[in-house]
Amino acid sequence: MKVELPGHTKSFGAVNPGECFTFIGHSVTSVGMKVEWLGAPAIAVLWSASDDWTVPQLIGPAALSGSSVQSLPSAVFIASADPMDIRAGANREDYAPGFLIRTRDEQMLVAVKSLGGKHGISVIDVETGRSEGITSDSLTLFTSWRIAAKVLDKYETVCSFPHQKGHHRFPGPR
Repeated sequence: MKVELPGHTKSFGAVNPGECFTFIGHSVTSVGMKVEWLGAPAIAVLWSASDDWTVPQLIGPAALSGSSVQSLPSAVFIASADPMDIRAGANREDYAPGFLIRTRDEQMLVAVKSLGGKHGISVIDVETGRSEGITSDSLTLFTSWRIAAKVLDKYETVCSFPHQKGHHRFPGPR
Protein backbone atom coordinates (compact mmCIF):
# COMPACT_ATOMS: atom_id res chain seq x y z
CA MET A 1 0.00 0.00 0.00
CA LYS A 2 1.22 3.49 -0.83
CA VAL A 3 1.43 6.22 1.83
CA GLU A 4 0.80 9.84 0.83
CA LEU A 5 2.52 12.46 2.99
CA PRO A 6 2.00 16.24 2.80
CA GLY A 7 5.74 16.91 2.79
CA HIS A 8 9.13 15.48 3.61
CA THR A 9 12.00 15.94 6.04
CA LYS A 10 14.67 18.42 5.00
CA SER A 11 17.14 20.81 6.54
CA PHE A 12 16.15 24.41 7.26
CA GLY A 13 18.71 25.53 4.66
CA ALA A 14 16.87 23.51 1.98
CA VAL A 15 13.49 25.11 2.81
CA ASN A 16 12.61 27.89 0.35
CA PRO A 17 11.64 31.37 1.60
CA GLY A 18 7.86 31.50 1.84
CA GLU A 19 7.60 27.71 2.32
CA CYS A 20 5.77 26.34 5.37
CA PHE A 21 7.06 23.53 7.52
CA THR A 22 6.38 21.84 10.84
CA PHE A 23 9.00 21.38 13.49
CA ILE A 24 9.26 20.00 17.00
CA GLY A 25 11.42 21.90 19.44
CA HIS A 26 11.51 21.39 23.20
CA SER A 27 8.75 18.74 22.80
CA VAL A 28 6.38 21.29 21.23
CA THR A 29 5.00 21.03 17.70
CA SER A 30 4.89 24.27 15.69
CA VAL A 31 4.17 25.43 12.14
CA GLY A 32 6.59 27.92 10.63
CA MET A 33 7.40 29.68 7.39
CA LYS A 34 10.94 30.47 6.28
CA VAL A 35 11.27 34.23 5.87
CA GLU A 36 13.87 36.82 5.03
CA TRP A 37 13.95 39.48 7.75
CA LEU A 38 16.44 42.37 7.63
CA GLY A 39 18.44 40.46 5.02
CA ALA A 40 18.84 37.27 7.05
CA PRO A 41 16.89 33.99 7.26
CA ALA A 42 14.35 33.76 10.07
CA ILE A 43 11.25 31.76 10.95
CA ALA A 44 7.74 33.10 11.27
CA VAL A 45 6.10 30.79 13.81
CA LEU A 46 2.52 30.83 12.49
CA TRP A 47 1.12 28.37 15.05
CA SER A 48 2.44 26.50 18.06
CA ALA A 49 1.08 24.00 20.56
CA SER A 50 3.07 25.84 23.25
CA ASP A 51 0.94 27.02 26.17
CA ASP A 52 2.45 30.52 25.98
CA TRP A 53 2.05 31.03 22.20
CA THR A 54 -0.62 33.61 21.29
CA VAL A 55 0.22 35.23 17.91
CA PRO A 56 2.56 34.64 14.97
CA GLN A 57 6.09 35.78 15.76
CA LEU A 58 9.60 35.73 14.33
CA ILE A 59 12.36 33.58 15.79
CA GLY A 60 15.95 33.04 14.72
CA PRO A 61 17.08 29.87 12.91
CA ALA A 62 19.19 28.85 15.92
CA ALA A 63 15.89 27.96 17.65
CA LEU A 64 15.63 24.98 15.26
CA SER A 65 18.81 23.40 16.59
CA GLY A 66 18.07 19.73 17.16
CA SER A 67 14.60 20.00 15.63
CA SER A 68 13.16 17.84 12.89
CA VAL A 69 11.82 19.95 9.97
CA GLN A 70 8.97 18.53 7.87
CA SER A 71 8.36 20.66 4.77
CA LEU A 72 4.82 21.45 3.61
CA PRO A 73 5.43 22.62 0.01
CA SER A 74 1.72 22.50 -0.92
CA ALA A 75 0.61 24.59 2.09
CA VAL A 76 -1.63 27.59 1.42
CA PHE A 77 -3.24 30.30 3.56
CA ILE A 78 -7.04 30.26 3.42
CA ALA A 79 -8.67 33.44 4.72
CA SER A 80 -11.95 33.21 6.60
CA ALA A 81 -15.03 34.05 4.53
CA ASP A 82 -17.00 35.03 7.64
CA PRO A 83 -17.88 38.74 7.36
CA MET A 84 -17.07 39.14 11.09
CA ASP A 85 -13.43 38.24 10.28
CA ILE A 86 -12.99 40.69 7.38
CA ARG A 87 -12.20 44.40 7.71
CA ALA A 88 -12.31 46.13 4.31
CA GLY A 89 -10.94 49.65 3.75
CA ALA A 90 -8.53 49.46 6.70
CA ASN A 91 -5.52 51.74 7.21
CA ARG A 92 -1.86 50.78 7.73
CA GLU A 93 -2.20 51.35 11.48
CA ASP A 94 -5.17 48.96 11.86
CA TYR A 95 -3.45 45.56 11.66
CA ALA A 96 -2.07 43.47 14.51
CA PRO A 97 0.12 40.34 14.71
CA GLY A 98 -1.75 37.40 13.20
CA PHE A 99 -3.76 39.40 10.67
CA LEU A 100 -3.63 38.30 7.04
CA ILE A 101 -3.46 41.47 4.92
CA ARG A 102 -4.48 42.00 1.28
CA THR A 103 -3.08 45.20 -0.19
CA ARG A 104 -4.68 47.31 -2.88
CA ASP A 105 -2.50 45.56 -5.51
CA GLU A 106 -3.58 42.08 -4.27
CA GLN A 107 -0.32 41.32 -2.42
CA MET A 108 -0.94 39.00 0.55
CA LEU A 109 0.98 39.62 3.77
CA VAL A 110 0.88 38.24 7.30
CA ALA A 111 1.64 40.43 10.33
CA VAL A 112 3.98 38.92 12.94
CA LYS A 113 5.65 40.05 16.16
CA SER A 114 9.21 40.98 15.29
CA LEU A 115 12.27 39.05 16.38
CA GLY A 116 12.87 39.30 20.10
CA GLY A 117 10.21 42.00 20.45
CA LYS A 118 12.45 44.47 18.60
CA HIS A 119 11.01 46.69 15.86
CA GLY A 120 7.36 46.02 16.85
CA ILE A 121 5.35 44.31 14.10
CA SER A 122 6.71 43.04 10.79
CA VAL A 123 4.71 42.10 7.72
CA ILE A 124 5.82 39.16 5.59
CA ASP A 125 4.84 38.46 1.98
CA VAL A 126 3.27 34.98 2.17
CA GLU A 127 4.51 34.00 -1.32
CA THR A 128 8.12 35.18 -1.19
CA GLY A 129 8.77 35.09 2.56
CA ARG A 130 10.28 38.60 2.39
CA SER A 131 9.70 41.25 5.01
CA GLU A 132 7.73 44.04 3.36
CA GLY A 133 6.48 47.51 4.15
CA ILE A 134 2.94 48.65 3.53
CA THR A 135 2.88 51.80 1.42
CA SER A 136 -0.84 52.40 1.01
CA ASP A 137 -4.12 52.26 2.86
CA SER A 138 -7.38 50.68 1.67
CA LEU A 139 -6.31 47.29 3.00
CA THR A 140 -8.45 44.24 3.58
CA LEU A 141 -7.64 42.60 6.91
CA PHE A 142 -8.54 39.01 7.73
CA THR A 143 -8.53 38.35 11.47
CA SER A 144 -9.02 34.60 11.05
CA TRP A 145 -7.36 32.15 8.67
CA ARG A 146 -6.07 28.64 8.38
CA ILE A 147 -3.18 26.90 6.67
CA ALA A 148 -4.02 23.82 4.64
CA ALA A 149 -1.77 21.33 2.84
CA LYS A 150 -2.70 19.11 -0.07
CA VAL A 151 -2.92 15.40 0.72
CA LEU A 152 -4.03 13.22 -2.18
CA ASP A 153 -6.69 15.28 -3.95
CA LYS A 154 -7.88 17.51 -1.11
CA TYR A 155 -6.60 20.10 1.31
CA GLU A 156 -6.37 19.24 5.01
CA THR A 157 -6.19 21.96 7.69
CA VAL A 158 -2.77 22.07 9.31
CA CYS A 159 -3.42 24.92 11.76
CA SER A 160 -5.57 27.99 12.23
CA PHE A 161 -5.48 31.48 13.71
CA PRO A 162 -6.68 32.58 16.17
CA HIS A 163 -5.34 29.71 18.19
CA GLN A 164 -8.00 27.85 20.16
CA LYS A 165 -6.62 26.06 23.20
CA GLY A 166 -7.45 22.37 23.18
CA HIS A 167 -8.07 22.23 19.40
CA HIS A 168 -4.66 21.25 18.05
CA ARG A 169 -4.38 19.69 14.61
CA PHE A 170 -0.99 18.33 15.65
CA PRO A 171 -1.51 16.57 18.97
CA GLY A 172 2.25 16.06 19.38
CA PRO A 173 4.04 16.29 22.72
CA ARG A 174 3.39 19.36 24.82
